[in-house]
Amino acid sequence: MAGTVTISGLSASEPAGQRTLGPLSVQGTIVIGDTVVLALQTGDNTINVPTGSVGVVIIPPVTGSATLKYRTSANSGDAGLPICASEPSVHVFSTSATPTTVILNASTGQSALTSFWFW
Repeated sequence: MAGTVTISGLSASEPAGQRTLGPLSVQGTIVIGDTVVLALQTGDNTINVPTGSVGVVIIPPVTGSATLKYRTSANSGDAGLPICASEPSVHVFSTSATPTTVILNASTGQSALTSFWFW
């Protein structure tokens, strides 16, 4: 079975009561089975996207403190989208511009590991 990422959530204390998100699922088309784990270096960290991937989950260390900016080979000239340095991010690739690499720019190097899980 190809990989699937499912997102769900609950916001329990809103003025109008609670709100539920999802579950929302993104299904892969083939089995990928690739996870890249590395210590981020200062500057651009470029990771190859496995053929057939529909997205990536980026899991920085919970102690992460570097400023992180995400972009792909599909928009490599872009300044990058700021993402959280200590919480996971889910990025689904455009089917019209599937990237060959993801690029995570780090303001400083980190010895703790960051994971890139492709599906």
